Amino acid sequence: MLSLLLLMVAVSFCTFVALSYGQAGERPFSWDTVFRLYGSYAVGIVRGDLGHTYRGELVQLLILRSYFKSFGVLGLALGLACFAGTGIGLLSQWHRGTAASRWPIAFSILLSAPSFLVGGLMQYVDVELAVRLRAVPLPTTGFG
Repeated sequence: MLSLLLLMVAVSFCTFVALSYGQAGERPFSWDTVFRLYGSYAVGIVRGDLGHTYRGELVQLLILRSYFKSFGVLGLALGLACFAGTGIGLLSQWHRGTAASRWPIAFSILLSAPSFLVGGLMQYVDVELAVRLRAVPLPTTGFG
């Protein structure tokens, strides 16, 4: 647990240094300034202050808004998975040993493909539908 915490601090510090170095521009890069700013950033994180976005919004509010949408989609996906999984299992059980019991298994394996493959395929289908229907059925970047 401690090693994970140290790794997170090290990654966040390296990212902070890289961003500070990139934003320095014409100004001279100062390690004192980086340590001071990182210290105030770390104290803010511990207190729950995640700062502001580039648009001036609080990061906490942005996260909370996206969590509610994400939990809604998660609940829908879990409900659909339970319903479809039970149906596929019952169908395979009723037709055990026949060809009709093999396609639900193949369908289940297809659904358990990595999410980046399924997500990419769904975006492709969405874009194709948008081009053919001349309307956007679903936002390709999500609702958040």
